[in-house]
Amino acid sequence: MAIEILREFSATELVGKVYTKGATGMWVPIDPNRLSEYDWYKHFVAKDAGVRFDMEPSGRWNVLNFRIESDESGPYVAVALKHASPQ
Repeated sequence: MAIEILREFSATELVGKVYTKGATGMWVPIDPNRLSEYDWYKHFVAKDAGVRFDMEPSGRWNVLNFRIESDESGPYVAVALKHASPQ
């Protein structure tokens, strides 16, 4: 998975577009209609485990929410992230 940063609200909060590697090996936005197929999304919806995104080199980011947004290329999955406090 990869995230393209779209908006930064502060150094510790951002919204990004979620990508996955397609069959050709190129990064493509996740199809919103297929979001429920991903285990990490199922965990997020079930609230049975905190979902985090490990981003190098800045560390772990907690997933606050997902939502469907759109741009000139069509609908995509956006994620809101907040930097996790150091352990």
